[in-house]
Amino acid sequence: MDIAYHTLTWANFYKDFDLDRVLTDISKAGFKGVEFVEKISLLCPPSELKPKLRNLNLSLVSLSLGLSMDINDVSDIRQTEEKIDYAKEFGVIPMMVCGGWLKEKRPKAEDDFKILAEKLEICALYAARFNMFMAFHPHKDTIVETNEDIGRLLKYTKLTKLCIDIAHLSSCGSDPAKVIEKHKEKIVYVHLKDWSKSSNKFVELGQGDVKILESIAALNRIKYNGWLTVELDNTDTDPYESAKISAEFLRR
Repeated sequence: MDIAYHTLTWANFYKDFDLDRVLTDISKAGFKGVEFVEKISLLCPPSELKPKLRNLNLSLVSLSLGLSMDINDVSDIRQTEEKIDYAKEFGVIPMMVCGGWLKEKRPKAEDDFKILAEKLEICALYAARFNMFMAFHPHKDTIVETNEDIGRLLKYTKLTKLCIDIAHLSSCGSDPAKVIEKHKEKIVYVHLKDWSKSSNKFVELGQGDVKILESIAALNRIKYNGWLTVELDNTDTDPYESAKISAEFLRR
């Protein structure tokens, strides 16, 4: 399992996006890959990004995507296809996708899962043309938060795979290790993340309450050999220092 880092920390910390700074920080911290949350318009063309990655011994691991719950809005599907077209130039396999945010607080309806599944399958069919997968990411404050929610979604899908985020699952009351073993056939991508129960905040690896080592042990048991990507939404120091903290935890 190779370990990458997500650009979300930089996106939320700095006002302006500096591609070279982000890539240099991730490489210096000791990671081997990167997942971009940024729009393609902020990235350089593949012909320019490839040498930048190569010079820093980095791989493009995935791009972050989002799908709405509006079945009549296909703009997110078009944006997903554009990102797939970009990522295929780098040999990316899993495309990380979140979705299922509700506009108002209400119970999770079965139709919600059907709508999200339909949009995921449309995108997954397009990705399959390039031997790529849509890796759906269960996320706090969406209709897919827990182990049970994952099951409700997957019964309406065929091509859609999973990106397991151990902190989001933990913060919503599910045991990541058990989720990993239950859905082992669907997992193609993993987010390593930590969460502090006392502060209800996502934190650097080793600074919270998520049973990270148990999750990694579960991944070993299912013989997972894909990428692990460390993610942190916000930092109290700066993105590079936070990345170093997580890297040191993993080295230990």
